[in-house]
Amino acid sequence: MGRQHSLNREVGRRGCGTHPRHGQRGAQILADGAAAKEGHRFIIRLAREHKARELADDEWDLVSNLVGKAEDVAERSVPLPARTGKRPPKTKKTFPDRQSRVAKLRFGKMQLALKKPSYLGNDVAPETVVNVVRVYEVDAPAEVEPVEWILFTSEPIATAEDVLAVVDNYRKRWVIEDFFRALKTGTSYELRQLESARAWKNVLAISLPIAWRLLAIRTAAREQPNEPATTIFTTTELAALRHRLPKRLPQNPTRRGRCLSSLSLAVSTRATESPAGRFSIAHG
Repeated sequence: MGRQHSLNREVGRRGCGTHPRHGQRGAQILADGAAAKEGHRFIIRLAREHKARELADDEWDLVSNLVGKAEDVAERSVPLPARTGKRPPKTKKTFPDRQSRVAKLRFGKMQLALKKPSYLGNDVAPETVVNVVRVYEVDAPAEVEPVEWILFTSEPIATAEDVLAVVDNYRKRWVIEDFFRALKTGTSYELRQLESARAWKNVLAISLPIAWRLLAIRTAAREQPNEPATTIFTTTELAALRHRLPKRLPQNPTRRGRCLSSLSLAVSTRATESPAGRFSIAHG
């Protein structure tokens, strides 16, 4: 197991990169100090309370108490999709069910100095100054919990455009996580029994475009379901599907409908009315 973890670390080692790192654990920036060093960029959502202050002479206070002083610089109306269905109890507790609605969101900015937690060593600075973006809902219905995000970032927040760019960049986190799930589960990357970092990298090079294709097919089928399937599948791929399931695939399939359903049924005998996701597509 130790050798496997060593290989994973070698393959997954991160450099500074040119894009901000996304995450949800604010204390992690302080734990290793990497994100605060020159050349490292980050956008991290506050998941647990943290002590901070605006000025060097201020008393330490909770971040949630301080962000109310943030300067509002922008406002958007954003459609929120419904959140229902069967989910694990822990997930439902953190993200309870909700009805779809249009939320009026405001965007604020400020700077805070985050206090070093007592459990960290002396190699971590006593405090770390970060830019903060607050996203919060106004005029929310009385029966729902208003949306609120608190984002720590190294990105500039001088203008309203900068602030909105931070939020839009953070929203990409879900697509990134979907991509990693498609890579690890959709291509069975985690199940490979390999002996060297070189072998892992070679398989990764093959698996990355496959994971991208899984997400591309799913996204295209959901966003434009009635477009011809020939816009996302080659004639060879459609011929293979017809050969595998001749009675299930119509002559002119659409992106959704029988095309993706047939693909997901290629290895399954259970039909479903819900749209095929990346895992069904991968197994197909």
